[in-house]
Amino acid sequence: MFFLFVIAILLFLYSLHRPSLSKILFIGFSLRTFTALFHYYIAPLSAPNQDASSFEATAWAWAQDGFVHAFKSFPGPDSYFISWPISLLYSLFGRSPLMAQSISIFFGMASIIAGWHLARELWGERAAKKAAWIIALFPMFIMLHAVIMREAYIHFFITLALIGIVHWFRKPDIRALFLVVFGLVCATFFHGAIFLGLVIFALLLLIHTAVRLSYTLPKLRVPFSYAFFSIVAIISLSLCLATALHLPKIGTLANAIEPETILDQSMRRARGEAQYPDWVHPQNVNQLVWKAPLHFGYFLFSPLPWDIHHPRQLLGLVDSIIYIICIVTLWKHWRTIWSDPGSRYLLLFLILCMFVFSFGTANLGIALRHRAKFVIGLIALVSPWIWHLSFGLGLKQKK
Repeated sequence: MFFLFVIAILLFLYSLHRPSLSKILFIGFSLRTFTALFHYYIAPLSAPNQDASSFEATAWAWAQDGFVHAFKSFPGPDSYFISWPISLLYSLFGRSPLMAQSISIFFGMASIIAGWHLARELWGERAAKKAAWIIALFPMFIMLHAVIMREAYIHFFITLALIGIVHWFRKPDIRALFLVVFGLVCATFFHGAIFLGLVIFALLLLIHTAVRLSYTLPKLRVPFSYAFFSIVAIISLSLCLATALHLPKIGTLANAIEPETILDQSMRRARGEAQYPDWVHPQNVNQLVWKAPLHFGYFLFSPLPWDIHHPRQLLGLVDSIIYIICIVTLWKHWRTIWSDPGSRYLLLFLILCMFVFSFGTANLGIALRHRAKFVIGLIALVSPWIWHLSFGLGLKQKK
């Protein structure tokens, strides 16, 4: 409880700096705290409980021999990296799953603030406030940010990278580049496949630079920054494709993009009662091409009504409706989004990342968690056109 109190104090101090966010942060924190206490004292949340228990048990195993042993247990980029910072705290303060949950709440609240900054950078204060409300009330976020799961950390660091992407493609700046690399590298420690985001960013950087050079070369004006960052991007891609680089559960990046590897990953994840329907799964390499859109669509919009077989899956249906609203809104206003380089390349980055992650997912529950990694970016992109929130939330309908 002490750590929850500390987080509440920090949020209060931040609210003094940003009064417009005070109500959003209060409700977001209250919902996540209530869910965490319910999970801890009353009944564990069934969806993430198995992984959460495993992460917590690993943290305690590393912490039992003291701080030094916990510090030396540093696993590097790994699924169980989340257990390492928790083990350091356990070694100092003793075992407390609620303390570990509090850390998730802290990063969950930081994700709301980061999402607000991202939307404000794109569209301004009003849109940012709507985006922050949606992130604070997003049901999947409330659940994932209240338990010992990697997602709360990943959401925050990816959103930092998205802010850097918007800054970079509007006006290249070393601080923006650092934010992109820092955010994606930190997120990679919690989920190794997010390293592919760096590859996608490098590809977009090459495309952007090539477009700019096509305008400047005929006039014999080649800005040094474009040439320099083109070379950096090419070298980065070459290093990524080198055989020395390994991704967890996949192997080398060169192997990861082979059709056989993609098919194998998809088939291995098509297990359990919540798996995608059979007609979505590619059964051979030839089916990968024409079933890719089906697979991607199921990744974005599942569960669909015919997938609901249990009341607890209704939360996933609410989640899918939110994604449908975001995508439809995105489609209706794509010209405005495409006209700005920051929002344009943010959209391309999100689409490519979600497309890549869709191939590593063939289960409805896992899809909910994986696509949530990028939904803050989607919400920020469509925040100016999302239906006006009322019910006393501080946003008034335009006359």
